[in-house]
This record gives sequence, C-alpha cells and structure tokens, in this order.
Amino acid sequence: MSIIVEYFTAPDDAAAAGVLHGGPDSVFPTLSCGNFPADAAMTEWESLLLGRRGAAHDAAPRPREVGPRTPSGPARVFAASAGLQRALAEAGREALAALARNWVEEYAEDLGGMGADVAGEILWDLADLARSATALRQALYCWMC
Repeated sequence: MSIIVEYFTAPDDAAAAGVLHGGPDSVFPTLSCGNFPADAAMTEWESLLLGRRGAAHDAAPRPREVGPRTPSGPARVFAASAGLQRALAEAGREALAALARNWVEEYAEDLGGMGADVAGEILWDLADLARSATALRQALYCWMC
C-alpha cells in the first residue's frame, strides 16, 4: 500500500484543514515524500529528538488531527506539535543525521527499506520547512493520503 505524505506550512488549523481533499502542494510550501506512516513518524521523531524513551515516549503527544476524516476519502491532515516544530527548526545537520539513523534502525519495518541517507535528506528538508514556518509565525502540518 502506497502512502502519499506532504508536510507543509500554513497560518492556522482552518487553512491547513482546507487542503484535506486536494492536498497542499499547490496552496502552501510543501515537502513531498512518502510511503511511511507520517503520523507515527512525527511522534517518533519528537521522542528521538527530545530523548524520550519508554513511558515518556508512550505518553508523548500524538499529532493532532485538524482535517476530519470523511467517508469520501482517506486523506488526513495533522498538526505537528510545537515541540516537534521547535526541535526540528533548531536541529543541526549532525543531530538530524543521528535522528535519521535512529529512526531507520528502530522503525525499519515501517519504512520499507528506506536508508539513513534518504531519511536524513527528508529530515533536513523538513527541518528547513519547520524553520520557515517558525520565521513566518506559522505551523507545520502533514497531509497524508
């Protein structure tokens, strides 16, 4: 099963939810990637970046769904937590490369053979998007279909 994942910036939840059915790529700055469960990945990245393990990881906030699921389609829109957006925006290349290695190592089964180099590029580009969102006082979102 193929999963389309697009991370994007938007001024608020209402604007982000507005792309539920068509996707964000023609509306907002977007990073397209895919074929991994992006909602779970967002939680994993935040836990890995902030050093959460065990019970702390289990209690970590899950991405908040801002685009309600509808019977007419599988698309979903999630808001990244402020903590994840901040951690990504502040992370340097070394921290993101370590995150990529840890993510691929711990969640290889969910990533369909993605290597740490590809994961690192996705995370670097996502960090750029998080920095842009922060500079514009916007939020980071994910559209997944």
